[in-house]
Amino acid sequence: MLGIVGSLIGRMEKRMDIRAVVHYAFAAAMISLYGGRVCYLVDTLNILTWTKFLALVFIGAFIARSLLWQRFVGKAPPDAKPMHGFLVDFSMSLAISAFITIYNSSMYGFGAHSGMKVMVGVVAFGFFIAVDSALDEERKLLRESAATGKELGAANKFISLPVRFAIVGTTTIVLVVTIVYLFFARDLLLVGEGPFDDYNAMTGRMSSGLMLLCAVVLAEVVNMVISYSRTMRMHFRHHTAVLLAVAEGDFDQRVPVATKDEFGLMARYTNLMIDTLRSRTSEKQTAEDATKLKDQFVSLVAHDLRSPFNAILGFLKLAARDEQTPLSPKHKELVGRAITNSEMLVKTIDHLLDISRLQTGKMQVEPRFVSPRDLAQTGMDQLAGLAEKKGIAFINSIPASTRLFADPVLIGEIFINLFSNSVKFCKTGDTITAYAPPDAPLAFAVRDTGIGIPNEVLPDLFKPEVKTTSSGTAGEQGTGLGLPFCADIMRAHNGEISVSSEPGWGTVFMLRFPVVEPVVLLCLNGHPPRQALVESLRASGIRAVEAASPDEARWLAVEHTPHLAVIDTDNAAFGGLELLRSLRSDGRTAPLRVLAVTVSDSLQTKMAVLSLKVVGIVDGRGGADEMLKKIIRLI
Repeated sequence: MLGIVGSLIGRMEKRMDIRAVVHYAFAAAMISLYGGRVCYLVDTLNILTWTKFLALVFIGAFIARSLLWQRFVGKAPPDAKPMHGFLVDFSMSLAISAFITIYNSSMYGFGAHSGMKVMVGVVAFGFFIAVDSALDEERKLLRESAATGKELGAANKFISLPVRFAIVGTTTIVLVVTIVYLFFARDLLLVGEGPFDDYNAMTGRMSSGLMLLCAVVLAEVVNMVISYSRTMRMHFRHHTAVLLAVAEGDFDQRVPVATKDEFGLMARYTNLMIDTLRSRTSEKQTAEDATKLKDQFVSLVAHDLRSPFNAILGFLKLAARDEQTPLSPKHKELVGRAITNSEMLVKTIDHLLDISRLQTGKMQVEPRFVSPRDLAQTGMDQLAGLAEKKGIAFINSIPASTRLFADPVLIGEIFINLFSNSVKFCKTGDTITAYAPPDAPLAFAVRDTGIGIPNEVLPDLFKPEVKTTSSGTAGEQGTGLGLPFCADIMRAHNGEISVSSEPGWGTVFMLRFPVVEPVVLLCLNGHPPRQALVESLRASGIRAVEAASPDEARWLAVEHTPHLAVIDTDNAAFGGLELLRSLRSDGRTAPLRVLAVTVSDSLQTKMAVLSLKVVGIVDGRGGADEMLKKIIRLI
């Protein structure tokens, strides 16, 4: 006998559920009070007898629950445990209510009405306990799934959250309404018939009973809401933690899948999304590594080839110019062809190196506000000799007031390539025009009246892997890499290049750049008047960001990434020089172009400012107009 009891206690301890113990103890206490307050027949019983009876019933029920839990919940599939737990607890409440009703009826002659009150009260407690136990089981499964990484739920068929809320809410309302109805229906008759000598005592009993009933129901409903809130919070916490890890590049994280509802389904699909991202990221990384390796190989080979080919080209030129042992006309022609081909080969290698440096990041884009008209004019000047030799005219129609935020060296390369390409395919009397289309903001075009480009060649002009080069009108040869290099430069500027052409009528190359508003950071200490300068900058299309102190200027320099900073460096108390030093020491702001403002004529002060790599010094006594001219020239 003792062995059986010991074994039973051991099994209970193994599966002891503190929440269930608290629930059952609370239910026993409240049913005892409930019966004593709202069921007048309980008054005929000794309170100690009634309490002992209920305690024994609930203790026995808890023991039975522990055994049933091991049998029907412990051995159930993971995703079925919450539902099995709900059924066990709710079934136990039905069994307890039936046993108490039958016992009171047979032992003490309680009527059906009194038995119904106790039965509905116990069932209501059982329902709340069952819902809380099911939610607690979901949380345990969620923790287990998080610890093991296994999916324990999210079947395709499940009861949706709105339906579950509707079922729980409707059941709660039905139980509460039934209890209140039973409470009033019988006891109001008793008040009217006066079965008690003291009418006031009866109504007082009813009032206190109703208050107890409302408090208990409210407590259980609040507990149920809190319990479900904990479950939802766990789901959201796991989802948030995993998504944050994925955002940082950790694709090994998994959202726990432990419930047969929308949360479980969402977790499973999130995990599928992470797997897809990891797969695509891996493929992308492999492709990027291969491209990087290819670019490094091309760069290495091109660099190693350029020196010997330059040497070969130099020797060929020496041989062609050697007057002591002159070449025969036939040999001189052959050497001339070798020189032409060698120059073309060296030019091809240079293009390959430029493309490789740009793609591998060795050639950095260093944008600043420049005049596209000046860049175009520089390119025209470099090719003026070739154009004049072929009888071709250059026209620069880009407005002088136009400003472009770009790397002047790289954009200059684009203009040279486009002009060179146009000269190559133009004939005597043709024109090459650089202009800004009026209907396209920040777009520039190079138009020629040459022989044009065949339509079948146009789609491949910017592809380095496709050979599209052909001989010019005077037999000029090209590398075929100039236009792909231009396309790479435009991509590096977040812009685009396009071409349109009609054979026999000419070609138009269009360059489109993103619109960038000039931003100037102002950190001035009274001269010139800051408001007047801000208004002048705004009228010139420049946005001014004002800083009241050097500390604010440091933050704004990082936050707004201005194109130019105008800093007062005179007043030591203001801290302009210290601001300059801190900007130069911070990697984020070190490249920032700075215009220093001073009213001092001290050479030592100006040398200290120049040592901090400012782009200019302006006299603060010159006023806002003078400073505006300086800013426009620098920006």
